[in-house]
Amino acid sequence: MRKIKPFVKEYVHLKDCGGVGNQIVVAPDGRIGPCHAFLQQEKYFYASITKPEDVLDNPTFMEWSSRYPLNMHQCISCEALGICGGGCPYQAYISKGSIWELDERMCRHNKDFLSWLLWDIYDATSKISV
Repeated sequence: MRKIKPFVKEYVHLKDCGGVGNQIVVAPDGRIGPCHAFLQQEKYFYASITKPEDVLDNPTFMEWSSRYPLNMHQCISCEALGICGGGCPYQAYISKGSIWELDERMCRHNKDFLSWLLWDIYDATSKISV
């Protein structure tokens, strides 16, 4: 539904991951970060509930909140841009070393899904008699 609704309602699905500006993760030791997948590595957990730091102004959260396909040069000409949401930053990081790289598995999934969706609509509308 999260891929079909933007297509039907004609808006861009910007973020497919909660870590991209939609969540704050608090570790048991009080560290704060945007993505639970990075807890074990402690990467991106620079804020702390024990420090008077504003999470909204934290550079880590600012970077993560802008990580979506419209801000990624490799996504701009993609046919699935409107339904994608950018995939998983953690998957991009572990496979390519940066949250700003592509989550290749979701890229393929979104392109295949868009193709299926368009063909399904075509098949449904071609059966309608005029």
